[in-house]
Amino acid sequence: MNPSRDLCNKSFGEAGTERLRLLQRQILDLYRGIIRNGIDQRMMRTSNITVTAFNIIAIIQYVPTWYKERAHDDLDQIVDTQRS
Repeated sequence: MNPSRDLCNKSFGEAGTERLRLLQRQILDLYRGIIRNGIDQRMMRTSNITVTAFNIIAIIQYVPTWYKERAHDDLDQIVDTQRS
């Protein structure tokens, strides 16, 4: 049994769960392609493209949580800090 899959099935139905998994796979493949391109252009290195892709996705998913916790910061200031 897969509790995550069971919850998805309960929420979205079997067809919705399969559609969600397909979209997740497409997003992962997109990130892998971008990473491969960066490796081919010698802009980045990694020993595991999939792990790197999941790490990037996790970082992106955490931003809304992190930003809410730091509500006293100005969004433009945070963006400027990250660009420099």
